[in-house]
Amino acid sequence: MLKESIKEQILIKVKGEAFKKHPFFYLYDLSNITSKLELLNTYAADNISLYYAMKANSNFEILELIKKHPNVKGVEIASSGELDIALSHFKPLQVIYTGPGKRPYELELSLNNKIRFLSAESLTEVYRISELIEIHNLGKADILIRINPNYDIKNSLKKMGGISSKMGIDEDRIIDVLEEVLKFKNINVAGVHVFAASGIIEHKDLLEYVEYIFRLVSKIESICNREFKIIDFGGGFGIDYSCANKKFNVEAFFNHLKMLVDNFQYNNKELVLELGRFITAEAGYYISQIIDIKESKGKKHIIIGGGINHIRLIRKHPINIIPMGNRLIYDKQPAVKDEFVEIEGPLCFGEDKIDEDIFIKEANIGDLVVISHVGAYGYNVASLEFLCHPKPNEYVCCNA
Repeated sequence: MLKESIKEQILIKVKGEAFKKHPFFYLYDLSNITSKLELLNTYAADNISLYYAMKANSNFEILELIKKHPNVKGVEIASSGELDIALSHFKPLQVIYTGPGKRPYELELSLNNKIRFLSAESLTEVYRISELIEIHNLGKADILIRINPNYDIKNSLKKMGGISSKMGIDEDRIIDVLEEVLKFKNINVAGVHVFAASGIIEHKDLLEYVEYIFRLVSKIESICNREFKIIDFGGGFGIDYSCANKKFNVEAFFNHLKMLVDNFQYNNKELVLELGRFITAEAGYYISQIIDIKESKGKKHIIIGGGINHIRLIRKHPINIIPMGNRLIYDKQPAVKDEFVEIEGPLCFGEDKIDEDIFIKEANIGDLVVISHVGAYGYNVASLEFLCHPKPNEYVCCNA
């Protein structure tokens, strides 16, 4: 069910001049983001460092809100473009740069800006970093080494570890690689990066992974005779897109994490969380006018102002209809009443679908389709240039 406060904000925007020409936009509820940050702050221990994963949503107002929150330590990025944006909001020592295939230019840019950490995803990257430090006479740089652990996290939305992957260095090779890397005089391995999956709803699944990583780190430290100060777990906290009201239990996760930290005597280690989806997803809404309703071979198709050029959904999201009571264009124009329909965009492309076989109680041409939980990986991953359609505006509201 759409909150009344959000519905009111949507209707305000619909009355604006911009909507008459381009009847679609994103709306971000900043109070929802603040609530998520406060929830994390309530239960996280002192040795937890929260970084915002900027890839989820790089909207200016959202970054400004997150930057000002006292318990956000910084931002995680994965490109030179994100680095430019990050440095316009955050200090260099608040930035962690992750991701495979970093170009030499990107490594050089990061080193020259003296960001906090580069996460090295391969031995090639380590050699490039060392060479650039020497060329530019930068002294010594702190890095993280990313590991692809032999662990498959259950029930996750997206796996990046425990499988054959371009991410990180396989656990089976990590000792040999580290023994080589630790010989570099101009590189300090401050810790390890072990992001393996995203979109985890059951906190116990993530805790089992944390325990596995703690054991792995203890083993590596013992073999290499080296203590690492940082373990970067990446993200993982999921949100429920299904309207089943499932929630990642933040309180239980941090309570059990504290027990694991005590058991492994890891209170002196900094544990980094790079959260994006969990912080912004539920704050976002995509709104579009229904442009047309067509019936084809016994099935109705609701066509809205934007499709995959505005929003690429890889799962079903909550969808609501706001009736607008527009005049009929002609007497027998199609409408929807208690039917399973397709919701699609305007692109001349068969895969331009928003949802398939969704039950809609009532909808008419001119009504609004409101798609919820699109504050993460919505605007940022859309094919915005495809067919040169106009881009949706982005608005914020409800800044507590």
